[in-house]
Amino acid sequence: MANYLELPCIKTSDFVDNCDFDIDINDIPERFKNVKINSYLQIILTSIEDFTNALNCLTYHMVKYLPHEIYDFITKNKKNM
Repeated sequence: MANYLELPCIKTSDFVDNCDFDIDINDIPERFKNVKINSYLQIILTSIEDFTNALNCLTYHMVKYLPHEIYDFITKNKKNM
């Protein structure tokens, strides 16, 4: 599985932009690393828990935009949310 720090939305986030050091994945709290991604660097969302974990991660990293997978999941599951 790919490293979520390689996601384009995280690479261009305010968190990364404001760090004057290399980000070590071990320094990030565990609860913000529970995002599933595939080898194409797409977020995998199969449940509300995956969705919540992904949003927590994206919020922690202060992303400037949400990946389309987030919008797709909301559209497909809006009756369950």
